[in-house]
Amino acid sequence: MKSRLAPLCLMTLLSTALSAQAQTADPVPEIPIPSAPVLTPEQVKNITTQLKELEAQIQRMRGDNLAAILQKLRTAAGSNAAAMALYEDCEKLVNIERKDVARDEAKRAEERIERNADRRSADADEVKQNGDMATAIRIQLQYLILTLEAHEANDPAKMIPKLQAYVQELVGQADKLRGRSLGFLGAGFGGGGGGGRGGQGGGAVGVGGGRNIFVEAFQLQRFLTVEDWTNQPTDFSGMWNRTIFPVIEKEKKEDLPAQWDLRINSEGAFRKGCMPEPEYLLWVQNELPALRWERAEHLYEHGPSAINAMADMLKVVKENPGHADAPKWLKTLRELVGAAGGAGAATAP
Repeated sequence: MKSRLAPLCLMTLLSTALSAQAQTADPVPEIPIPSAPVLTPEQVKNITTQLKELEAQIQRMRGDNLAAILQKLRTAAGSNAAAMALYEDCEKLVNIERKDVARDEAKRAEERIERNADRRSADADEVKQNGDMATAIRIQLQYLILTLEAHEANDPAKMIPKLQAYVQELVGQADKLRGRSLGFLGAGFGGGGGGGRGGQGGGAVGVGGGRNIFVEAFQLQRFLTVEDWTNQPTDFSGMWNRTIFPVIEKEKKEDLPAQWDLRINSEGAFRKGCMPEPEYLLWVQNELPALRWERAEHLYEHGPSAINAMADMLKVVKENPGHADAPKWLKTLRELVGAAGGAGAATAP
């Protein structure tokens, strides 16, 4: 009996002690919530007027600054030599002048920049192996300009013609974008726009990492968060899935199949130009069928004809039975056919 009463008494004592401690503890002071100031109508009018003037001044100064930067970037993007010159100037600004380094260290940094510049002036054999860095720098500048324009336009539809013209330039220079130069171009600007569709096939070619010397030199980080936009200059998937396809779906759905063909053909031509032959053949074997399936699925959900899209799905499966994704494709297609057959039977007379 005593053994049972002892724990009970102990629990009672603990409960009493805790209750007493809670009663004697100091109350938590309430944090006063500041009340909004009361302004007279005259004060409201005065402050509102000043805010309007400040807004106009901010917009004007911001626009002037960005316009001056864009002009400098456009001039540099006009030729490989000008692009290289701006790149070297930005390197010196970021890595020497802003760091306030000692004279000897600054001299070594300048010599390193000059050596890198000499390596970028590649001969024919180097171009075949690592591409032409000057071309990669110029094309990256072109895409940086597009990204800044997209930020200011705030309307993806306005950017589609310029984006498609850029893709043509990118594909046309593919044979000069290999190895090191392709990695430099694919690294992009960091960050990235939001929104838009996802995508499995394709993606950015030669994506690397690290900082971008132009963005750092001109302090452009805040201009690179663009909705429905990719910040990687070789990201075919992002260009179409985030920017082009959503606009086409809303404005001219019947053009979606042709836009998908353009998207796939553009990436295929680019990869053929910049990839070694064995790597390109692997892409054709593995990634191209996945892109064609993605096209068919998208057109089934958003295109002008679900029946045609289903026929495209069947064609992809029949032509690629050994593909790693073939079982998944077959399962999806069987479910779609079953659902379509059930709907047809339910409405049949």
